[in-house]
Amino acid sequence: MKKTISILFLFPVLCFAQWTQLGNHIEGTQSSGNLGQSVSINGTGQIISVGVPNKTNSTGNNTGQVQVYELQGANWTPKGNPINGINSGDKFGLTQELSDNGTVVAIGAPGFLTNPATSGYMRVYEFNGTDWVQRGSDLLGDTPNDSYGTEISLSADGSIVAVAAEPFITASYIRVFQWNGIAWSQLGIDISTGIAGDAFGRSISLSADGMTLIAGAVNHDSPSTDIGRAIVFEWNGTNWVQKGTDLIGDEEDDFFGAGVAINDNGTTIVVGARDNVFNMSRGYVKIFEWNGSNWMQKGSNLIGEQGGDFFGDVNDINNTGDIIISGSVLGNFAKIHEFQGTDWVELDRISVAGAGQFGTAVGMNNSGSRTIIGDFSNLVGGLNGAGRATVFENNSLSIGDVDQELKLNVFPNPSSSFVYVESKQNIQWYNIVSINGKLVKHQIITNQKNFTIDLRNISDGMYILKLVSDTKTKSIKLIKK
Repeated sequence: MKKTISILFLFPVLCFAQWTQLGNHIEGTQSSGNLGQSVSINGTGQIISVGVPNKTNSTGNNTGQVQVYELQGANWTPKGNPINGINSGDKFGLTQELSDNGTVVAIGAPGFLTNPATSGYMRVYEFNGTDWVQRGSDLLGDTPNDSYGTEISLSADGSIVAVAAEPFITASYIRVFQWNGIAWSQLGIDISTGIAGDAFGRSISLSADGMTLIAGAVNHDSPSTDIGRAIVFEWNGTNWVQKGTDLIGDEEDDFFGAGVAINDNGTTIVVGARDNVFNMSRGYVKIFEWNGSNWMQKGSNLIGEQGGDFFGDVNDINNTGDIIISGSVLGNFAKIHEFQGTDWVELDRISVAGAGQFGTAVGMNNSGSRTIIGDFSNLVGGLNGAGRATVFENNSLSIGDVDQELKLNVFPNPSSSFVYVESKQNIQWYNIVSINGKLVKHQIITNQKNFTIDLRNISDGMYILKLVSDTKTKSIKLIKK
């Protein structure tokens, strides 16, 4: 984690973010199964899904699997049975995403074989309280070599899904479907640049309502080879229309558009360029904000640390668009940045010992307080490429609710002596944590909705107050003056 005096003075709360592992590692059990090549986390950060696209089962090699987990106490516990592909070579789970409440998951299988090449398919599952049940029929690629399901994205409520296909010869395309209660119905016509080989849809992301879509085309060749671009589309009620101008990389071989993400209301987007030649493949990330008529860059470029990092190949963003995570697939790290005032400030650099390709896949919850990071080539128990996924949490991050259903008021804030808490739910305990992660006060207050917190023995400054009910948590900024 980087710390500088200038940042300390300008941004006294969040420059000392402390990210720690939450729960157990999720680890693969088969050599070259590549667990963690895809990961997803729900809105509260209590439910995760992990793809194992090269998992071998009774139907053959590389069939693929997705397992959903829920945090129970200190451990991630399977939620339902594993969800498996159906044929050898499906690579089921190469892409997948959870709904906001964690009860719907969309899964791509771009390796599905159709005599003899890959057309691909996508399935959506819903949790019925006991297990995962398929919602509707398979969504299939049209022709051999389509690789349908190369990338997918799901709306917050799980009712809209976008699916990308990247054919070997013809132009890539994206289809968006809406659940009508009985079946999946396509919204509009296929979205495509019409340019074969530009890898349009290699990365896609939907806004929370599913009405805005960003797609990257990493091999776009204008004005120079593989410069890459990203395009945003918006649903106008009858079709998908482009929103704003194309976003183009800086130079040749940038592969701009490798990792895209969009915030909940579709006004802030993240675009990565993994292989910038000028900075020796360190990679970079740009963030853009909608100003009412076009996309304007928000803050400076975020750049990888050294040549070959491929930083920005994967990215995710919190719901309000002010915290992002970017993975460095070959640098074995992920970085979390927050927009503070006029620019992006690095909150933390997350890495782990013994990583294979840590940062292969990333996901972030709504508030930006929890993240999941995949390492698909991790060596586990002597199994090469078994893979691993790990969740990290920042308890001191002053970014709203971990679960936004916990409603309470804390006042006055700032305060010189006491603050009063009024909650609609019973609070069980609270912590006060300093900006560098040190626990200042811990108090158990079983089953109280209204209570007083004494700050008189706490030094003046800025803190994080974390309040916990039976099922929900809220962290807020607290100022003692």
